[in-house]
This record gives sequence, C-alpha cells and structure tokens, in this order.
Amino acid sequence: MCLVNELARFNRIQPQYKLLDERGPAHCKLFTVQLTLGDQSWDAESTSIKKAQHAAASLALSETTLPKPAARQTKNLLSTNPSKYAPV
Repeated sequence: MCLVNELARFNRIQPQYKLLDERGPAHCKLFTVQLTLGDQSWDAESTSIKKAQHAAASLALSETTLPKPAARQTKNLLSTNPSKYAPV
C-alpha cells in the first residue's frame, strides 16, 4: 500500500479505498474493497478489510497505466570496505 501511495503522490492524485461488500457469518466474513486511482479502479476480496486492500493495491500496481516514479535505490547497509569489519 505504501507503493500505491507513492504512485498516487507522484501523479498528484489521492488513492481511495471503499468497502463495497461484507458478507458471510461473523466467524467467516468476506470483504470486497475497491481501490480508485484517478479514473481507474480495482476490486479485491479477502477475509479481512486490510488483506482486501493489499490485494487491490497489488492489482493496481501491476495493471495501472499511470506513470510510475523512478525506482528508489536502497541504501548500502555495509561499507564498501570489507576490511573495516574484519576481526582483528
């Protein structure tokens, strides 16, 4: 969902999650959620609202036609000098 927020911010739009349906007995509910980005939307269903939101976000990231921001570089956690961490 963080990547969806980043995509939305890059395109200057607001992501909107909407609970469309909730069905089933209390111990076994199914939730349907819709994610809207601009004029595009994706629906997903799961056993919790949060899981359904994540599923919709995953669909959106793989299927969207919106321009995507450049991939961020991860920080190198180790120094490029391996001798710095070698035992003495």
